[in-house]
Amino acid sequence: MNKKLDYKQIAEIYSNKEKYDRELNDSQMDFHRLLIETLEWKIPNLMLVTKPNFFPKTVAEVGCFNGHLIGNIIINGNKNFCRFGYDVNNKAINLAKKMYSNVEFFSEDIFESNNFFDLLILSDILEHIEDDIGFLKKAAKISNYILLNLPLEKSLSNIHRKYGFEDPSGHLRSYSLKDAKKVIKLSGLSIVNFHTTCVLESRIFDKILDLKLVHGKETASSYRKKKIILSLLRSNHWLMKMYFGHNLFAFLSSPK
Repeated sequence: MNKKLDYKQIAEIYSNKEKYDRELNDSQMDFHRLLIETLEWKIPNLMLVTKPNFFPKTVAEVGCFNGHLIGNIIINGNKNFCRFGYDVNNKAINLAKKMYSNVEFFSEDIFESNNFFDLLILSDILEHIEDDIGFLKKAAKISNYILLNLPLEKSLSNIHRKYGFEDPSGHLRSYSLKDAKKVIKLSGLSIVNFHTTCVLESRIFDKILDLKLVHGKETASSYRKKKIILSLLRSNHWLMKMYFGHNLFAFLSSPK
C-alpha cells in the first residue's frame, strides 16, 4: 500500500501544475474562464442549496486557490462575515492576498489552526484528497455546516482518463452521484439540500467559448461547430450529463 503524501509534498505538486499557473496569470484565458465560472456558475449554484435564513459569522474555504469564491460570495444577501481562505498552493495564496483584502488567507493545513467556523466551503477540493471520507470527518469537527461543490466525472468522456497526482488537474478519482452520497453518509454528514447541474447547461459556457475565440484558443470554424453541438446537447440533458458528467452542489450538516 502506497504511503500517503504529507502536506509539503502535496503543496509542491499543486504549486507546479501548469494548469494552475495559467489560472493565476491574468493575461491567460484560463484566469478569466475561472473567474466567470466562479462568479456566474459556482457561487449561484452554491446559493441555491444554502439553507434559508442562514447567516454565518465566520466562513472558511479549503482549497480557495486565488480567492475568487471566498472573496465574492454573498450568503442569503449578507456579505458582512469574517472570511478565511486556505490552500496548499503558495503562489495562489500570494495572488489572493493581493486581490482580496476582505479575506484572511493562509497557506497551511486548516485542521492545524484549532479554529471553528460557522460554515466551511469545499468547492472542487474533495476529488484532490487521498482520504476523502477521513477529510470530511475532520471537516465536520470544525464546522456545523459544509457547502460542497463536487465534480461528478464518471462519464463517457472520462473513461480513459488516468486519475492520480499526475492528472493535469490533480484529480485522484471520479465520482458518480451514488458514490458522492455514499462518501457523505460514511463521513457522518447529512445532506440538507442538493442539486446537480452540468456547466454546459449554463449560458456561461457560451461566454467561455467567446473567451476562447478572443484569446485565439478557438478558430472561427471550430467555434461555430461547437455552438451547434452545444445547442443540440442542450436539447437532451440526460445525454449531456452521461457524456460530460455534472456537478453536485450540496449543503451538509455535521453530526450533533
